[in-house]
Amino acid sequence: MNRGLREEFDADQPALASVFKEAANRRRLKAVPALLEQGMDVNQADYNGNTLLILAAIEGDPALANLLIIKGADTQRRNRGGNTALVLALMNKHEDIAQMLRKAPEIRQAAAEAVAREKAQRAALIAKRRTLRSMAQKRKVDIGPAP
Repeated sequence: MNRGLREEFDADQPALASVFKEAANRRRLKAVPALLEQGMDVNQADYNGNTLLILAAIEGDPALANLLIIKGADTQRRNRGGNTALVLALMNKHEDIAQMLRKAPEIRQAAAEAVAREKAQRAALIAKRRTLRSMAQKRKVDIGPAP
């Protein structure tokens, strides 16, 4: 992640909009997910009450909007002007984001189900590997290193 973006976030959390806009203007939107992974509150707002989701709706960034929805961004939160991300997406003619915001519960559910399936598959693979290792040890067969 860009050190300057992280330092700006650490120094002044209310400067969220400038962090996002710097990333957007320089096409470094990968910085936002990294900030989220490092603990930035997905619903944190700037001075005007704009969250990252509201800014993504204004700027027209469907990939970021989708990520923020999955991460639990509040789709009903209003900025100081009283507008939600949905209203601002529609005002800025970003119908794709507006549609995403309308379907936020379904998007979150699908993401949660995908994570649960992945965890179950991983657990099944680990269990299978342990069973094979146990069987191999009984037969004194080398099946390779553990994952």
